[in-house]
Amino acid sequence: VPMPSSALARALALGLGVRLLLVAYSDVHDALFELRFTDVDYGVFLDGAAAVHTGQSPFALAPTYRYTPLLAWLLTPSIWLHRSFGKVLFVLADVMCGVLLHWVVTLAHAATTASSARASPEHHAVWAMSLWLFNPVPVMVSTRGNAESVLLLCVLGALFALLRRRVTLAAGLLAAAAHVKLYPLIYLPSALLFLRPRQGGSETTTFNSSSTNDRNHSSSRSGVVRLRTLGADCVTGLLNCVRHSDQMKFLLVFSAILSMSWLLVYQMYGWEGLDAALLYHISRQDPQHNFSAYFLPMRLLLDHPGALTAVLLKALSFVAFVPQAVGVVWAAVSFNRDLPFCWLLQTFLFVSLNKVCTSQYFLWYLVFVPACYQHFEKMSHSTLQFVVVAWFSAQGLWLTTAYMYEFLHWPVLSLVWACSLVFLAVNLRIAHTLVTHYDCKLQ
Repeated sequence: VPMPSSALARALALGLGVRLLLVAYSDVHDALFELRFTDVDYGVFLDGAAAVHTGQSPFALAPTYRYTPLLAWLLTPSIWLHRSFGKVLFVLADVMCGVLLHWVVTLAHAATTASSARASPEHHAVWAMSLWLFNPVPVMVSTRGNAESVLLLCVLGALFALLRRRVTLAAGLLAAAAHVKLYPLIYLPSALLFLRPRQGGSETTTFNSSSTNDRNHSSSRSGVVRLRTLGADCVTGLLNCVRHSDQMKFLLVFSAILSMSWLLVYQMYGWEGLDAALLYHISRQDPQHNFSAYFLPMRLLLDHPGALTAVLLKALSFVAFVPQAVGVVWAAVSFNRDLPFCWLLQTFLFVSLNKVCTSQYFLWYLVFVPACYQHFEKMSHSTLQFVVVAWFSAQGLWLTTAYMYEFLHWPVLSLVWACSLVFLAVNLRIAHTLVTHYDCKLQ
């Protein structure tokens, strides 16, 4: 791990200082204004922490608490020390995400075939860290009391450990992330494929299948042949895991830690804890308007309960799951040698195609952007502008119509759904742009 430079130290100090000032401001703001600065979820966290502090179940005293009880235990100092303890903890985790991004980019720079002559590795790493530390989205999320930074810290820690081939540590951190929220399970295929044994200093399976030249050649092949090849590569790669010690170690440690964490929850709180913290999120059906293209069909079905509705809801869930699974597996098979970009693409596709999609979920893939920006140095300014402007414009369009519906009470729910479809289309176009402009620099 590189020692801190002066630029690194200044960026860390400024990023931490801005966050701590906002935490202090949040107490003043909440006392003076009706519209609170603090996220409503933070109040739920504190209700859970107050319950466990008195020796009771967070799920009994806080009916809306649907998170791991370990988070409530972690935040108990917010009850007996200071109410903002949890916010400070989330801020520290957020800043540590920036540090991990610095380490990840430093490793990635060392693995490239040709480093940029215009900037040193340290310059790239500090720049990547700054993209996170001074991004207003994670700044506001952590200082308002949202726990996403703890989750992202575990994910980035697992990524860094995998790049260092610290298999046990990586498996433990990814299991911790999957305990907090289930979505990090999508990284299992790419992690296992990344841990294939190396021969002659390179992976047993080369990255040629996803290189620019091969993508150009493969464009003439039929879609059926490409899909068949993708499926065969995926099945072969995953089945080969049983033969390799690193892959087996990763899978066993991950499974053991994740299973034991949920057994601990069951031991402490019974089925009530498992249902609220785990099973609820597996079977969750959210008909409220959100960025997902599935919210309106789900809402219409739930408005007409019955046996047929139950069947149609299951069919809708399956229809939503299939493109997610295909996208995650395709990215894992195609880009597993470059884990930062692979995880960015997997998460971006997963969130965009999910049954529920809120702005909070955007952080799940935004955290990988600073670690991948060097792969798009050859992207033209016009293309980069398109990606940024299209993503923000699609969000702005949706938020405008959602404001009309939720606050002005205009009958524009169908228009909100249409904007969700536009947002999905824009995200898929952005994913295509990222893949086509991806510049693999790995040795």
